[in-house]
Amino acid sequence: GTLTGTHTVTGTLRFRSGAVGGVLIVESNATFLVEGGTDKTLSAITTNRGTLQVSGGDLTVTGSIDNEGLLNLTSDVRLLTVFGQPRPLRNTGTLRKSAGPGTADVGVGGSYGLALTNSGLIDVQSGVLSFFGANDLSNGTLQVAIRSLSNFGRINFSSPPTLTGTLSAYLVGSYTPALNNKFSIITFNSSTGAFTDAKLPTDYVWQTSYSATDVSITVQRTALAAHWPAE
Repeated sequence: GTLTGTHTVTGTLRFRSGAVGGVLIVESNATFLVEGGTDKTLSAITTNRGTLQVSGGDLTVTGSIDNEGLLNLTSDVRLLTVFGQPRPLRNTGTLRKSAGPGTADVGVGGSYGLALTNSGLIDVQSGVLSFFGANDLSNGTLQVAIRSLSNFGRINFSSPPTLTGTLSAYLVGSYTPALNNKFSIITFNSSTGAFTDAKLPTDYVWQTSYSATDVSITVQRTALAAHWPAE
């Protein structure tokens, strides 16, 4: 079925099939769950101040999403648009991929892109979060979790990004990277610009490197070695 009109979510709303249109406001401490394997359409002008969680099926966005709270992708899902009709996704809160070993797509190649404006936090805890469509990263943060040399979050831009804002990474659990371990955490076909700040694990000295197709961070030395070079 289709839900239309103006609606304010103050508790929990479950969206398992059909379409949600009109105007949708998810208040702080409220939850909008997009779940189940059936494809769904979000045509509403959506403002999320609480939690918008997408866990299954394709979500076709024909309205807009303003995320001021947590937009959480809990599996390798896809957010896309109608062919040739890019729609805005404005993130001033946290856009997170919290689970799924593969790739979650925000915008899909072949003219199904979402126009991303990020002045908040994009946080990839597992797998790859891939963006297709116009992007504006001004004043935002791109952040990944690192669990091991082969298990770390990555952010991919299928459309060339202008890199700016803050690059961030953090270690999970008891993982301790070794000297010269390298992590390719931001990937693209081409890019311009550079990050203006970096927030990386403080027990290490890191080198941030830019290539034609990625941004990587490499362990140069531990903080202890940096303070005691003679030992």
